[in-house]
Amino acid sequence: TAAMQLVEGGKLDLHANVNQYLTNFKVKDPFPRPVTLAELLTHSAGLDASVIGIAARRPSQVVPLGTFLARKMPPVMMPPGKVYSYSSFGVALEGYLVQKISGEPFGEYIEKHILQPLDMHDSSFQLTPELAAHLATGYEYRRGSYISQPIDYFNIPPAVGLYSTALAMAHFLVARMADGQYADSRTLSEASARER
Repeated sequence: TAAMQLVEGGKLDLHANVNQYLTNFKVKDPFPRPVTLAELLTHSAGLDASVIGIAARRPSQVVPLGTFLARKMPPVMMPPGKVYSYSSFGVALEGYLVQKISGEPFGEYIEKHILQPLDMHDSSFQLTPELAAHLATGYEYRRGSYISQPIDYFNIPPAVGLYSTALAMAHFLVARMADGQYADSRTLSEASARER
């Protein structure tokens, strides 16, 4: 939704080579066809599916998004636009483009342009004390017992870092199903919401 808002505003082009927007690093692509935002959004960019190192155990260990992607962005392994393959790094790169092009930190952009208009007040990319008090506890089954697990802090928050509730996510889904409209707020034009 955030990327499509910037496309709608003429700041991003769905069909341009994403490398034209990147200055600190480039997507390594050995194929003649470049990776585009449209391919990132549809998980057909052909990126390697690596997830090594995407999480940290403490907030102090989290690497800023742009720095992390510059160090760890996986290469393109399949011809762009040919094969669907879910990519957390692709979603993280979309978020980085939103941050870079908008000039706002990713979480702040989402808060202002998506979460607030959709009344998603119990949602954030920052784990506030209020949200932390309501987090579910994850467990791992080991040797006949369930052991509670600490939460992870992610280096790729656009892909996996939203803290939310089922009700708040329902607001987002209503907006998606209603072509960008939720109550009196519109996050996307109908045309952008229907773009395939």
